[in-house]
Amino acid sequence: MFRKVYAIRFDKPAGNGRNRACFITCSDLAGERSEAIVKFSSGCESGVGALIREALSSFFAADLGLHIPEPLLVEVPTQFTAGPAFPEHSAFISTSSRYAFGSTKLAAGYQIVSPAHPVHGPMIQRAAEIFVFDTFTANYDRGPQNPNCLTQGDFVSIIDHELAFLMGSILFWKSPWAVGGGEALSNVDKHVFWIHVRKQKIDFERMKSCLLMIDDARLDSYLAALPDEWLAGQGNVIASDIVSYIRDLRENSTEAFNEVVRVLS
Repeated sequence: MFRKVYAIRFDKPAGNGRNRACFITCSDLAGERSEAIVKFSSGCESGVGALIREALSSFFAADLGLHIPEPLLVEVPTQFTAGPAFPEHSAFISTSSRYAFGSTKLAAGYQIVSPAHPVHGPMIQRAAEIFVFDTFTANYDRGPQNPNCLTQGDFVSIIDHELAFLMGSILFWKSPWAVGGGEALSNVDKHVFWIHVRKQKIDFERMKSCLLMIDDARLDSYLAALPDEWLAGQGNVIASDIVSYIRDLRENSTEAFNEVVRVLS
């Protein structure tokens, strides 16, 4: 699930987003170093819940055969700081869980997908599967203005899922296996790939087979991978609800994929 690493150097803030992610150099016990984009619980609007959603979204996306940067469980030493140049970051790092969520920095050459980015050939299939993933996870955070995906040629990697699986916070949300449940992102201003994948003949059998292979033991391993600190209190409820939802999605997979096909037709 995760590769366990340790934060060894604060490099710089990753930007001015709501989650205040940071570029951190990390190392595992074998001494292998990784450049990672790291999110800390106190730097996220919804605290440890954001880290849980990031982690479970990563596990789920990987099991569905979608590409994501490698997820990392980042242990942060007690005295770790952002240094004197970034006192605000040092402050929220110091009050965060000692475990942060990280993802490896992609190699040079990737670019952010823009609304005008050409989508054709093999990329159509990948774009359609990302649309399905976001529909299934109630991820409304991949719109044209904030696509949260990177591309290199026909290859697409998806990032930033702290707002996924917030079904209970979405007004009038419907399960994706219910009639109308696949329509939430079916608009040009709702999803970066909508305009490119509608009216296309897409085969979702591979993706459906992957979903059916996520058995209960696999879902139990999702929960087992999360650190106990994240699961304390409300965190356990958040994680258990997401895993239960994925189980329901699996059990209703035929209806869910039929609904997506209907919406895209």
